[in-house]
Amino acid sequence: MKKIIELKGISRVFKTEDIATQALNNINLSVAEGEFVAITGTSGCGKSTLLSILGLIDIPSSGEYWISDRPSTDLSSDQRAFIRANHLGFIFQAFNLISDLTVMENVILPLTYQDGIKREEMLARGKKVLEEVNLMNRCDHYPAQLSGGQQQRAAVARALINEPDLILADEPTGNLDSKNARQVLELLKRLHAAGKTICMVTHDTDSTRYASRTLTLSDGAIVNDRQQVLAEVL
Repeated sequence: MKKIIELKGISRVFKTEDIATQALNNINLSVAEGEFVAITGTSGCGKSTLLSILGLIDIPSSGEYWISDRPSTDLSSDQRAFIRANHLGFIFQAFNLISDLTVMENVILPLTYQDGIKREEMLARGKKVLEEVNLMNRCDHYPAQLSGGQQQRAAVARALINEPDLILADEPTGNLDSKNARQVLELLKRLHAAGKTICMVTHDTDSTRYASRTLTLSDGAIVNDRQQVLAEVL
């Protein structure tokens, strides 16, 4: 099975004046194509820092990070941005939809930063992913006209638009009630069943049952790494 992620001895230290805080400590991790990995742990354990490194937003203090067989250590800022735009899909707790753009315009926005894609193709791809998240009937609505669950489903569609190698979800149910949270988790589960590779940070241990593998972090280190039986998708 192809490795999407390989971390070797990754550490991250944040320095402020004379204080050094170690957020990650010697992380070794491989994630294969098609896995759904939940990353959990108490607040401050390093899970969001780990996701930022996986998303090429942050840079480790030491160690090696390989993504889809590409070393990330010596990438320029432009190269990192290119990989984020073309190979990664991001889902955020706060949705991060642009209020004065329609759902369709929000979803296809990442494609506008890529060269050579005509608007007709953008709209066709937008229609495809909105149908995947059962939101095509809201394509001309604005974010304020949607429920929280619908906004997050729109954010999932946006993450899918560039057909990413890896989807990174940071507390994707953190702003949702239990019903909408379950719907979003079931959507991620269906995407995983269709072959998508997903890494999801969550503080909610119940959410981890939708993943095929759970990593538990404590004090910046992986203290548990277990495969699990998948939750039934309703």
